[in-house]
Amino acid sequence: MKIKYKRIVFTIMMGTMLIGCITLSIGIPSGKNEKQKTSSEQQQNLAADTGEEVTYELEENQHPEINELVREYLGARQKCDLDALSGLVSDISHIDEDNLRKRSEYIEGYQNISCYTMKSPQDGGYLVFVYSEVKFLNINTPAPGLFSLYVTQTEDGSYVVYLGELDGDVQEFTDSAMQSEKVQNLLDTVDQKLKQAIVSDEDLRDFYQKLEESSQQSDPAKEETNTQSGDKKGEIKEP
Repeated sequence: MKIKYKRIVFTIMMGTMLIGCITLSIGIPSGKNEKQKTSSEQQQNLAADTGEEVTYELEENQHPEINELVREYLGARQKCDLDALSGLVSDISHIDEDNLRKRSEYIEGYQNISCYTMKSPQDGGYLVFVYSEVKFLNINTPAPGLFSLYVTQTEDGSYVVYLGELDGDVQEFTDSAMQSEKVQNLLDTVDQKLKQAIVSDEDLRDFYQKLEESSQQSDPAKEETNTQSGDKKGEIKEP
C-alpha cells in the first residue's frame, strides 16, 4: 500500500497530539492565493475590532516560563499524571483520562521540544506552536510533529494551558494566525522533516501506514468535528 503523506494542518486545541502529531489533516486550504486572501481579510477584521494593527510574529524559545510549562505538560500527559496536569491547565475537566491513557501506551516521550510563540490580543495570552519529536514504543526514529496550544496568564503571573471557550477576538486571531505565512512556512518545514523520518525508518513507516488505514476506516466528517473544535466553535477541549 502506498503511503499518502498528509500535510500537518491543525486548528487550536489543547495539545491532543493528533495520534502523536503526525496524522489527521483537517481543513486543508484549497490554494495558496485563497489562503492568503482569507488571512488578509481576517487580519483587517481583527484590526478593526481591536483598533490595533495585528502582526503575526513568531518567536522561537523566547519565553522560558512557557517552554517549561510545555515540557511539564507533555511529561504529565505521557505519564497520565492528572494531579500534575491540574496545576498546568485552566480546567482539568476537559481532559479525558481514558483517552490520555490509551495514547500514552505507545508514546515513550517527547524530544527536542521548541516553542514558537505568537502574542495574542488578550492580555497575557499566547498562541504557542510546539515542535517536538515523538518517540513511539519500539520505533527507533522519533517522528517530528507540530501542534498548537493557547496559553494564558493567571492572577499570580504563572502560565497555564487554556482549556475552554475563546473570546470572539481571540478566536478570530487564532484562525487568522493559522493561515499566516510564517506559520505555513513552519508547517512546511516540519512536514518535510516528517517525510524524511518516515522514509528512513521502516518501522515508523509501517506505524504511519497503520494510522492511515485506521483513519480511512473512520467517519471523516465525525473525525474532523472531533479534532477541530470540540462541541462548538471556539471551545478548546479534549476530543
